[in-house]
Amino acid sequence: EYMGVRLQLNILYDVVRRCPHRPTLPPQEVYYAAQVELYSISDLIQLRAAPSAERFLKHLKELRELLITHAQQDCRDICLPLLGSPCCGCDDPSPVMAYDVRGTVTCPRCPRLFHK
Repeated sequence: EYMGVRLQLNILYDVVRRCPHRPTLPPQEVYYAAQVELYSISDLIQLRAAPSAERFLKHLKELRELLITHAQQDCRDICLPLLGSPCCGCDDPSPVMAYDVRGTVTCPRCPRLFHK
């Protein structure tokens, strides 16, 4: 589950980091979103202990929600169009969101997104 949340953070951050109205992430936590497979020694220690691992995952989810809220509610003109697009395979009017890694699939030949 950690890798899924980190991947979502990475997709969101890739768009939101270029926004002039982006939320500020603490500098020591930018790598959570900027690099999917980068962990500090402290992160690895937290992941070994159950209560700490749960807190760490909760924190990652809070960062993800911060970026989602920015993109979907606070920045509908800049960030939302870069993250969401109509599904290329169905008539569902709701946009396919790039960070929805469980509910979407990307075409292997082009960057188009589809509902799973």
